[in-house]
Amino acid sequence: MRGRVTLSQLFWEMEEGCRQHASASGIALPPTFSVARAFEEMAAKGTVNAPLLQAARVLRRNGFKTCVLTNNWVDDSTGRLFTATLMNLLRRHFDLVLESCRLGVCKPDPEIYAYALAALQAKPQEAILLDDIGENLKPAQEMGMATVLVRDTESVLKELEELSGVQLLTQEEPLPTACNPANVTHGYVPIRPGVQLHFVEMGHGPIVCLCHGFPESWLSWRYQIPALADAGFRVIALEMKGYGESTAPPDIKEYSQEQICKDLVVFLDKLGITQTVLVGHDWGGAVVWNMALFYPERVRAVASLNTPYRPADPAVDIVEKMKTYPTFDYQFYFQEPGVAEAELEKDIGRTLKVLIRSTRQGVGVGLRGDLGWEQRGFTACPWPAQPDVLSKPGQPRWSSTCGTLSLATSPMPGAKSSRNGFAVAHSDPQACHTPCLPSLCCLAAVKSAFRQPSVGTRVNASLRAVAQGLRLFRTQSSSHAGCAVGSGMVPAVVTAGAGSQHLHPVPLSPSGPLNWYRNIRPNWRWALSAKDRKIMMPALMVTAGKDAVLHPSMSRGMEEWIPQLRREHLEECGHWTQMERPAALNRILLEWLEGLPPDTPLPKISRL
Repeated sequence: MRGRVTLSQLFWEMEEGCRQHASASGIALPPTFSVARAFEEMAAKGTVNAPLLQAARVLRRNGFKTCVLTNNWVDDSTGRLFTATLMNLLRRHFDLVLESCRLGVCKPDPEIYAYALAALQAKPQEAILLDDIGENLKPAQEMGMATVLVRDTESVLKELEELSGVQLLTQEEPLPTACNPANVTHGYVPIRPGVQLHFVEMGHGPIVCLCHGFPESWLSWRYQIPALADAGFRVIALEMKGYGESTAPPDIKEYSQEQICKDLVVFLDKLGITQTVLVGHDWGGAVVWNMALFYPERVRAVASLNTPYRPADPAVDIVEKMKTYPTFDYQFYFQEPGVAEAELEKDIGRTLKVLIRSTRQGVGVGLRGDLGWEQRGFTACPWPAQPDVLSKPGQPRWSSTCGTLSLATSPMPGAKSSRNGFAVAHSDPQACHTPCLPSLCCLAAVKSAFRQPSVGTRVNASLRAVAQGLRLFRTQSSSHAGCAVGSGMVPAVVTAGAGSQHLHPVPLSPSGPLNWYRNIRPNWRWALSAKDRKIMMPALMVTAGKDAVLHPSMSRGMEEWIPQLRREHLEECGHWTQMERPAALNRILLEWLEGLPPDTPLPKISRL
């Protein structure tokens, strides 16, 4: 285990020793005798202790550094893929993984504990060591470490709670491990001159592509990426056109669903991906339904969060139909280029803190504060309320629901209906229970969705600790494969204090994300060409009970058009499903993905 011999050498030496001893003792070994096979069978039965892994995640989120010390051999055996997979999993979820075969020292040698303490920059009195072998704990105790002998999971968690002061035996929904942008692979695919798409990827296996919505970035999937990768999938999270490090062409036509899907096909082509599972949220949901409809040969299965599928209706003009849904009025406000941009970019930090809000009390870091809307003549009333949550005589009534914003079209008594502003506001936060979504990392990531001139950046210690080295901020614009990445990567300066986070106001242009809304009729006309088609592949629709815009009722009757549709529902969830209920969503996605028919072998096509 100190790295002097490999595992295959160990097996050979053990088998030779057994044969020699058997021969000397007159014992006949069975023809199938194999030390290697015995080890492989033992390894195949091994499982990761999920509650302890979850406890390590919770400790990390509470400021603890976590480390794994392994006594293991350099594995060159036929079962070495198991070791590689296990080590990959551990490195994703722990700050440090130390292997005895790499260090030349193993437990219970005190040297390995001293090495770990130095690497973690911790004193013995600050460390807790867990091990299922008592002999390995003695040197640590002598050094001054607190120790826990692992017998059964529940007693271990109780001891760990007492020693750490962190609640680990909780019935609350656990928060999965989030990926760190600095520790994932980033890629850039040139689609055509002036257009490229940025993506991140993790894992190995069947491909799952994740498509985000408005106003997000690839990092909105940060809780799903490691979970899917751990389960044996190759995960690709796209940054959709107009967002983050993907280019934001000025032409509105670039953001039509037809063009977005054409670009996605080129994206798959250039990565050599013939077929993939597509998962989308919000606008990303519309994209994946359209891919399944227009390019079914490229889609193994399709899943949408919140966004339902409906075939285009030729009998009613789409714009007139949308006018009958007050919750979609904000989309009409987005139509005139420059108008919504001017209001949204006044204070992008405030805008996004209000837009990206959870429906559940206690979720997140409690970023609350007075947005100063009373100064603009608006009055707030507690949630829940009637449509005029924020109102001003003679002006539109603004309804701020958990996770969504809508503009009421019906005028107040004695007033004319008007659409002359987009109120980024909310009702009393104590009454509506809408703290921001989990972690400062979320807000920083969402801010990266809007493109702006790159300037010097600064992330203070509070944000850095939570974001675990978040590296979304760049000081220079750059280009890849001959395609300029707009005029900059992400918003400039983010600071975080004890209870708030602020983005220093600098110029930016959210035109790219808003241009997705400016193709209502082109999207409808394109969809009409496939109005009689059905989506015949396996499909998943996840609805959220508290999404006031994409309400679950909008998904009624989808089975008529998608015969293999599977439904899942999260009642206590608003619009931002993958961030609000990440653990529950991960369970849903993994159960569905693992139940899909196996990948069809690639056909062998003769070389030309």
